[in-house]
Amino acid sequence: MIIVFFTISLIYSSAGFGGGSSYLAILTLISIPFTDIRMIALMCNIVVVCSSSYVFNKHKLLNLSKSLPLVILSIPMAFIGGSLNIEEAIFYVILGITLLLASLLMILPMKYIPKITPGLIGNSVLGSSIGFLSGLVG
Repeated sequence: MIIVFFTISLIYSSAGFGGGSSYLAILTLISIPFTDIRMIALMCNIVVVCSSSYVFNKHKLLNLSKSLPLVILSIPMAFIGGSLNIEEAIFYVILGITLLLASLLMILPMKYIPKITPGLIGNSVLGSSIGFLSGLVG
């Protein structure tokens, strides 16, 4: 499992992502208790995103003025989402919908995905929402 997680982290981090959806899918398939899935996937995602963000910033490929509202608000909202005690059935329904949506967005050609450039408030709402959902499902 370590080799699989390492491979996922390499692939996702090269594009600036954390790989959380893949960690969640693998942990679910190998029957890890759902209470542990959230924490393991979230921690793996944080490590990969932090390291890739450092590298992207070092090479001036990260626009901090645009990404800062996302990061600042996503962290406390991830904590709030992760602190909620949800039932196992609800967790798997939310996880399934989240993974399905993420996979559809990855396979859709870019021409079908609208180009949106949110401002400060839009990035703040987006960061809060993604953070909460990330904390909820890991």
